[in-house]
Amino acid sequence: MTARAVSTPAARPAAGRERVIIAATLAAATLLGWIALQRAGPGMRAMPGMDASPWTAREAAGALAMWMLMIPAMMLPVVTPVVQAHATASRHHGGEDALARSGAFVAGYLAVWVPYGVLAAAAQWALHAAALLAPTRWRPAALLTAVLLLAAGGFQLAPLKHACLERCRTPLGFLLTEWRPRWRGALVMGARHGGTCVLCCWAIMALMLVTGAMNLVWMAALTLLALVEQLAPFGHRLARAVGIVMLGCGAWMLLGALA
Repeated sequence: MTARAVSTPAARPAAGRERVIIAATLAAATLLGWIALQRAGPGMRAMPGMDASPWTAREAAGALAMWMLMIPAMMLPVVTPVVQAHATASRHHGGEDALARSGAFVAGYLAVWVPYGVLAAAAQWALHAAALLAPTRWRPAALLTAVLLLAAGGFQLAPLKHACLERCRTPLGFLLTEWRPRWRGALVMGARHGGTCVLCCWAIMALMLVTGAMNLVWMAALTLLALVEQLAPFGHRLARAVGIVMLGCGAWMLLGALA
């Protein structure tokens, strides 16, 4: 990335306004997502795993819509620092359309999450069809929960997790290595950063399959975990500690289900 500085005194107030606009817009979008999930909650909570009846097409579409709402509600707070850094870099490259490029960056970021949401909804449907989410079948449900906890905990300790986490934690390094001009470049950059974020967070997001995909408390806890992992100085240590706890809980549940 080659710098073409335009950081003049006159440009600084505009850059400050852009940061405020970006933060406010993403915060508003996040809040709307959480409100929509909360309002849709009573109807959607009655769908997955509550009984053994097959899903109707409407229920399957509702589950997919839920994941499409849940992903931006959980991940937009995580990506906000990178979007702001991208807007600042765009202005320093002489771009007067930094906000438009930021919009393209966010669009590319969320677009990469769409296939994950589709796969998660499909997995939820398959698990429901196999009655593995039904509370009346506690042993299969416990085994599934144990397997997902062990998988998520193992990934929290894996080198790939920490390589992706480091990339997410250093927006400047990402911009230096991945910079592309204009809004099309911003779209590609957002998609590439989104791909890294999917790799970093897929395991903890998958836990929503067993904690309850409409459980707003678990959603908030996992969102906070992703935020702290990526923003706090001790993020790597937290990821490892959470992984150890997940492995311990998974092993305990596995032993209980097999006893």
